[in-house]
Amino acid sequence: MESYYEQVAEIYKLFANPIRLKIMSFLQNEGEAPIARIAKYVGVSPITLSQHLVRLKRFKIVKVRRTGSGAYYQLAHPEVMESRKIVLKFYKKAFQRP
Repeated sequence: MESYYEQVAEIYKLFANPIRLKIMSFLQNEGEAPIARIAKYVGVSPITLSQHLVRLKRFKIVKVRRTGSGAYYQLAHPEVMESRKIVLKFYKKAFQRP
């Protein structure tokens, strides 16, 4: 079984990928969406998107609602995006010129 720190490090790795960041940002703004719409926004194939969604589901970042016509994804815990806000604030202060 993974230690607490190993699990937390895995969650940080999820945020270290630009595709997953775009997925999470899109879902934060849109609420819920099917794979095709997310894939179009992110700019990847549905197969590639599915691979990223599997990782996000594994760590309970996103959840899926299945219907007869497809699957709809949303953030399982929107508060996880608070860490993104903190990193963006740091980035603007540290790396962008006034």
